[in-house]
Amino acid sequence: MNPIKEIQKQKYADSFKALKIIQLLLMVLVIIVYIVLFMSIPDMRDYVEHSYLLRITNISLFILILIGILITIFDLSKYVPILTEYEEQKNKSYLDALTGIPNRFSCDLVFEMYGENRKLNNVACAIIVIDNLIQINREKGRIAGNQALVDFSWMLEDISDDYGFAGRNGGNEFLFIVENCDDLKMNEFFQKLNKRVSDYNMQPGKDSIHISYAHVLNSQFHANKFSDIIAEAYKKLKEVQKKSA
Repeated sequence: MNPIKEIQKQKYADSFKALKIIQLLLMVLVIIVYIVLFMSIPDMRDYVEHSYLLRITNISLFILILIGILITIFDLSKYVPILTEYEEQKNKSYLDALTGIPNRFSCDLVFEMYGENRKLNNVACAIIVIDNLIQINREKGRIAGNQALVDFSWMLEDISDDYGFAGRNGGNEFLFIVENCDDLKMNEFFQKLNKRVSDYNMQPGKDSIHISYAHVLNSQFHANKFSDIIAEAYKKLKEVQKKSA
């Protein structure tokens, strides 16, 4: 099971519904435009009335459009509720209840996915933590701490969409995994993340967020097991935190 693909499926219900609504509106619009033109242009009306072939063609087109409208309404009434229910179930399974990003279960599935003889040559893994989350909870309260978690999670997810998988691995810890990754791509990602966090911290009324992170490029580390990459990332993170303490 690929959790990244499973999580992407959750967006399908809204896209399907929007597409069907647009399709329905376009078909209704075509009928309305034709009726308006037919009623407002006498020459067109006379031509249709005196041409058997054109009359049959128009009737056939109207029937096809009406069938299309009925099918679209059927799809909206039957399949959208099913897809919405599917989405809700997947949300409960794969997404963190507080932040809405992939949760610990999704992260565990990623570990399993890379444990199935998957090529690790160019995989990169990063561990990211909010260093001052406990301080925010203690000084400002749980609500403020939860808000900081949510805000950072949204920043992380927004930026990571262009790179790879990002999820909350519990507490103040986040996991970031990129395939076909090199130093340039990883540095680019963290430059964007740092910039976003810095801009966030400058906003009035926001509790400043301080993060630490460490990453491992397996193109340089050459691990045969994904668990070794994770362990090395944690080791590097501890070194980073020790230096900044």
